[in-house]
Amino acid sequence: MKRFKLLSLVLAFTLILGAFPVSAATAPTKAELEKALDEAEEDYEDAREEYLDAKEDHEKAKAAYEAALKKYEDFKKAGEEDIAEELEDKEDDLTVAQLKALKVKLEKELEEDLEDLWADLKLTSLKKTMDDAKKVHDAKLKTYREEREDYQDALRAFRALTNLTQANLEKALAHAKTIRDDARADQLEAKEAYEDAKAAYDAALKKYEDAKKAGEEDLDELKVELKLDSLKKARDDAKTFYDAELEFYEEANKDYQAALKALGAVTEPTQTTLEKALEEAKKAYEDALADYKEALADYEDAKDAYEEALEEYEDFKEQAEEDIEDELEEKEDDLTSAQLKALKEKLEKELAEDLEDLWADLKLDSLKKAYEDAKKVLDAEKEDLEEAREDYLEALQALRGDVWNRYDKEEQKALRMRWHKFYQHGVKVLPFESVLAPGRTIKFDTPPVIKDGRVLIPVRALSAAYGALVEYDPAKHTVTITLDGTTITMKIGDDKVTIKRDLPGTSNDETITLDVSSQLIGNRTYVPIRFFGETMGLKVSWEERTQTVLLQDRDDDDDDRGKPSTHPGKGKGLTK
Repeated sequence: MKRFKLLSLVLAFTLILGAFPVSAATAPTKAELEKALDEAEEDYEDAREEYLDAKEDHEKAKAAYEAALKKYEDFKKAGEEDIAEELEDKEDDLTVAQLKALKVKLEKELEEDLEDLWADLKLTSLKKTMDDAKKVHDAKLKTYREEREDYQDALRAFRALTNLTQANLEKALAHAKTIRDDARADQLEAKEAYEDAKAAYDAALKKYEDAKKAGEEDLDELKVELKLDSLKKARDDAKTFYDAELEFYEEANKDYQAALKALGAVTEPTQTTLEKALEEAKKAYEDALADYKEALADYEDAKDAYEEALEEYEDFKEQAEEDIEDELEEKEDDLTSAQLKALKEKLEKELAEDLEDLWADLKLDSLKKAYEDAKKVLDAEKEDLEEAREDYLEALQALRGDVWNRYDKEEQKALRMRWHKFYQHGVKVLPFESVLAPGRTIKFDTPPVIKDGRVLIPVRALSAAYGALVEYDPAKHTVTITLDGTTITMKIGDDKVTIKRDLPGTSNDETITLDVSSQLIGNRTYVPIRFFGETMGLKVSWEERTQTVLLQDRDDDDDDRGKPSTHPGKGKGLTK
């Protein structure tokens, strides 16, 4: 009852907020709303756990029943084939009456065997277990969705307060992230289930249509055997479920982004918080990009399928119209005008009927609808992608803006002087904030430059950020960089670089050729940034719109970790 009262407060507050201002006397307090939020979270987590358990139980029960049913159906099919073969073998030796009697006898024996097998496989109890598990699953799903909405409403009511502290906003963000991340997992799982159901239905439908085109008989029996109706229902149900999960995820993601911005508005940004915001925005952008690419592939498939069917229809129509013209022309001398007119009407009526049948056979209405629906999904995903990209660029720009905070006034003055000196000597210079390495602090005393169309960076600044040892031999004009078992040796002005690796599974020495040699600029050694990054096992990327180079640690599953590109220093966005 206490939980119900608190939740009622939340719901009432949420409704009132949309209608008119709430007085201090009637509005629930922050403490009450915070307590309601905590309780809603607890109920949500319990409901989610129970739903996932029920889902797993149902899947196990369904798998057990379907495996047993398949054994039963395989045995039945094999038995029917054996009967048909035996009757065919004895067709010449027995009379029609004897064959009929033998068939009845064999079918009765098979029926008895099937009854025994059904009992041995416990199909009745397995089906009941599956049906019961489905009922529990549906009930738990309903409860989970209700608790999920209650949790979301409680969070929105809490966030609607105007006197929230930074700690309150951080708590709201954590709740929003929980809802968003769980919703994303649910959405992806529902998507996979829908794709599996769709693939199963499409495969069965193709078998049916191939049989129909081949002129096979007993199509109704084949339809039952392929379970077309149940597969279609499973596909449609999975699509409905996926659409609901996708809609909730999109709402949850918007709430999360709003909570993130609300916290950012009251929090003094630091390098750590800005990098975390960039990481979140980048992940959201990558997820949106993956969704868009998948929607694009689905759209192109639907478009191709519709256009191919429509082309087949138009070709048939065009050929048939030509055939009618040819036939009328051939009979022009043999028939009167009235007869020709009657023949033309007859042929055109037959063509109209054939076209109607062909339109239905080609499923042009459903293909067109699928194409139009895919276009709507694609447009929605494109809009989400553009929003996610803008958020990502905004986070990237915010991190760039923080770079100057790493330098004191004297350092900033020295940097500006060196930047202008380079510029006056015709060196094409990039802003210091153009090179970002989330999780690291890069401090330049001389700016990155563009030389011969390649981005070059002062090697000491980058090496210091990653803890690499840099040694310079003035007599030989060579620079040696050592980090994590990798040693790079290069001579100033030479495009040849020697790489030694003391790592398992790698050759000891390797010599590569740079398309831009290391150079001495302003008494600093410069190297192509892609060469340095990829040789040291980093992922190097370029953001064209903000003219930013990003250096990031590679994921553990990247196969090319520590391997330089074929053209070090060269790559998308790193050439100008």
